[in-house]
Order: sequence, then structure tokens, then C-alpha cells
Amino acid sequence: MTADLADRYRRLLRWYPRRWRETHGHVMLGMLLDSAEADKRTRPSGRESCSIAVHGIASRLDARSALIFAIAGTVAAVAGGVLSVFIPQIAAGGFGWIALTLSLLVTPTLLAISAAGWLRELGILQAMRAVALPVLTLAASGAGLMAGLSWAAAFAEPDASSKNSPLEFLWFAAAWLLASGALAVSIEAILRRTRLLGTARWIIAVAVGLLAAPFLGFSLLTPTVGVVAGIAMVAISLTQRSRQISPDVSRSAQLPTGDTAPPGAFTGRSTFTVRSTFTVRSAPRTLIAALVWGSVAIGLGSVAFALSGSLWFDNTLDSTEAMQLGIAAGLVATIPLVVALALFVAARGLVGALLPTTLMVVSLLIAAVASASGVTGVDPETTWTGFLAATLVAGGAVAATANATIRVKQPARVWLSIAIGVGYAVTFGVILMLYLPFIAPLVGILFASVWMRRDPAEPLSRPMPVDAVSTE
Repeated sequence: MTADLADRYRRLLRWYPRRWRETHGHVMLGMLLDSAEADKRTRPSGRESCSIAVHGIASRLDARSALIFAIAGTVAAVAGGVLSVFIPQIAAGGFGWIALTLSLLVTPTLLAISAAGWLRELGILQAMRAVALPVLTLAASGAGLMAGLSWAAAFAEPDASSKNSPLEFLWFAAAWLLASGALAVSIEAILRRTRLLGTARWIIAVAVGLLAAPFLGFSLLTPTVGVVAGIAMVAISLTQRSRQISPDVSRSAQLPTGDTAPPGAFTGRSTFTVRSTFTVRSAPRTLIAALVWGSVAIGLGSVAFALSGSLWFDNTLDSTEAMQLGIAAGLVATIPLVVALALFVAARGLVGALLPTTLMVVSLLIAAVASASGVTGVDPETTWTGFLAATLVAGGAVAATANATIRVKQPARVWLSIAIGVGYAVTFGVILMLYLPFIAPLVGILFASVWMRRDPAEPLSRPMPVDAVSTE
């Protein structure tokens, strides 16, 4: 019977990570067997089983799992955004529930697991709360998804106003209460570090949860919140891990007095040398200024034409056609500004400016052609497809820029950069591309005004990525 009881406890201990079981498993098993023998039990009690499962799951929530689930949540948010923004045929074909499931169920659940791991790593959440946070989020997300699907089905009916049923509001109420509980559990744990009394902490946590839950739930209907939250969680998780694994040079052990370090040994002091594989000759100040002010002048003229071009040629163009041509001209006028900015930062040490600049120029050209094609009678769907393609290329430029500037080791830097680029494309990309002709002249004026006051020889400081730094 003892062997059978030991096997039962060993199976329960599988909730813990393997490394933990190898280090502490035999000690825990002995304590559990002694407790069972003292109570004259032949099987684990329900309380023991629940406690082992909860603490075992909580022990798996650490900085590593926070990073993994943050990346997974970001990928899910980006996928949902891509499906809803770039592939509208999915919704038209009756498969809109896929994007809705990714946005309302998968993304918040994965990000909640990441948040639980991060808060657990910081010592804020105890085991029970660390497990309760993702469980409550999963339940709330499931109820919210059912409410969303019910409303979507109701609105699809011809007489949508009469199709509302109490079940839809029950799903919404359940999602609201469960999400409020998930927020309250986390907020109360954070408030424990203050001097507030327990009752006051719970009142504040519940009130904030009830108020914030509906806004968070409805905001997930658009991909922006999920993508931004996912990228933020990835950045936080990477920062947390880097603090754990990065050596503190200032506290490095010094050699004992009188000892001589062997060749190549670390002596507690290090000199970092930045090795650049790409150098740019400083561009003439007049060239950059000419590009900027030329872009501003043409851009302002494009804006004027977009707003009033229909009055310029005896009503040859209507206001929509004038707007399309003005936007196209403004996008082309932005290209010199992009080149000037690239020359400015590249001449001051920013490595890798060529690829993002090229991608951004290609993106502007694609968008300009798409906008101008509307005047020639091209199908609006084709014009919209051109803007989407330009937005994706611009997302590649954003990803390349992020990869050149983020101080994170590979391959995490590549994946984070891709997530940032795609996240930009599915959130702000299309809107920014449409408004860019109106914004670019202001950016050019501001850039020229600020840059003219800088010393042309003054370097633009930029920390190099970790893997671009070598120790000598």
C-alpha cells in the first residue's frame, strides 16, 4: 500500500517542473508519506491534491514562461489583426469567428498567463492568485467571446433589433464579473505593498476591476490593444530576464591581493569596444537641408491641392479625385524627407539605415500609385489592396529599424522586431499612411528647425545591441 501511495504522490508531483522534482522531489515525497502515515490515509486527500496542483503550476510561472506566453499572445493578436484587417474575405465567408476568437479569447488568456508569471517572479502574486489570474481571464474571455458571437449572429439577421435575447446579456454579465475578479485579484495583491488596510484594498481593487473590465473587453474588439499590450509584455519580460542573467560588472569578484591573473582571465574590469560593420561618410549639411525643405515645399503644395484642387482647373476634378492626387503627390514628396532623415542618423553612427530607408521609399511609392490609380477609374478594392501592400512594406521598415536599435540578444531581437513591424501594420499603418502627406511637412519643419541648431559634427549617441559589443 505504501508503494501505491508513493506512486500516487509521484504522479501529483508532476505538476512541478522537472528540475524542481530532481532537486526537491524526494524530500517532498517523504514529507507527504509521513503525513499520510500519521493520518492513516491510503490515498492523497483532496486538499493535498489541490494544493500540490496549484503550487506546481505556480512554480512554472516564472520569467521564462512570461516571455514565452507574451510572445505567443503577441503572435495571436497580430494574427487576429491580420485576419480582420487584411483578409476581409474571411469574415464575408462566415469565418469571422476565427479573428474574433484570437482577439477575445486566445490573446487575453496568453497575456494573462504572461502577466501572472511576471508578477509571480516579482513576488507580488502568491501561488493561488497566480493560478487564479489566468483561470479567471480564460473564463471571462470565453464568456466575452460567446457574447460577441451571439451579438454578431443577431446583427447578421435581417431584423436585428428584435433578435436580442437574455442569453446575450447573461454572457456579457458573466464576462464582466469574471474579468473584474481577475483584475481585482491582481490589483489587491499589488496594493498589499502599501499601508492600506485589507478592507480598503479590496474595495479599491473591486471598484477598479468593475470599472476597467468593460473598457478592456470592448477594446479587444480592435487589434490595436492586443498588439500593443503583447509587445509591452514582451518588452517587460525581456527586461526582467536580462536583469536576471546579465552579470553585474561592478560587483565582479576581484583577484586576491598578490595573485596574478592568467592570460585571458577576467579581472573584474572590462573594456567594451563597439565594432561597426557599416560606416557612412557624413553627408553635407546643405544636401540634407535641401532635401528637407524641398520635401516641405512640395508637401505643402500637395496638401493645398488635396484640399482645394477641385477649384483649380474649372471643376475638371471633383473633390475626391483632387484628394487622391494630392495624397499621391504628398506621399512622393515625403521620400526626400525620409532620405534626409536616413542620412542624418546614418552619418552619426546608426548602423543599418539603408534597409529601412529602402523599404520605406518603396512603401511610399506603392501607396502613391494606389492613391493615384483611383482617379483612373480603378476598382476601389484594388486601390485599397495597394494601400495594404504599402502598409506591409512599411511594417518591414519599422521591423528593420527596431532590429537595428533594440538592445536584446538574438534571436529574441528578431522576433520582437517582427512583432513590432507586423503590429504597426495591423494597427496604425493604414491610418498613418493616409495621413502622412499632411503630417510630413510639419515633421520636416520641426526637424529642420531643431537640427539647424545642432553642431553638424556632434555625434548622435546610440547604444549598440548586446551582440554587437565585444569585450577586449
